[in-house]
Amino acid sequence: MTMLRSCARPQIRATLRKSLVLNHALDARHEGVTIMSDKTAILTMNLIEAFKQVNQFITLALIASVSAFALEDRASGVAAANSVPEEKVQVIGGFVPMSAAAAQLLFIGVCFVVAVMASYSLQSVSHIVGRLSSSPGLVEAACTYSSVTTGPIGIRVAGAAIPGVLCGLVIGRKWWKMRDPGLFWVLAFFLGTYALLGTAMSRVPCGPG
Repeated sequence: MTMLRSCARPQIRATLRKSLVLNHALDARHEGVTIMSDKTAILTMNLIEAFKQVNQFITLALIASVSAFALEDRASGVAAANSVPEEKVQVIGGFVPMSAAAAQLLFIGVCFVVAVMASYSLQSVSHIVGRLSSSPGLVEAACTYSSVTTGPIGIRVAGAAIPGVLCGLVIGRKWWKMRDPGLFWVLAFFLGTYALLGTAMSRVPCGPG
């Protein structure tokens, strides 16, 4: 009897050891799946957040460009030439009232800054989509978020083109009147920035191509 127990103990120990190793492997696998699932969820949320940021930047660029274009007559002195007293422009966002020319320059500056920031957010979109290349279904699901960024390619390109064209017309008109080489390079740099933004918008893997 003692001999049987002595022979059985090594087998029991080996079985227990194998069971512990198997449980450890299963736990590690489950933990790995959980970590991967959490990582994928975070990437998907970050992708949607990047879509939101680009949409906000494009909206702000549209508002600023339309405002700059609408102030062109007042900023160029047409009102003063018609003996109309100039009124200060109240810009939203806590700015003090300012002249039309100053407000127009402010709006043009906003157009440029948000174009750069939108381009940076689009780089994040491209990076995240690359990380989610093994889960195309998640990218497709994230693209159901309604925004300019996830719309048809025509909407995406128009969202970048309209602010660039409107502010470009304002800068171009000033350059034409003043013939200042510096303004020409400002115009070229401004249009180049929006051309890059439009290209990046067209490459977003959402919506009908």
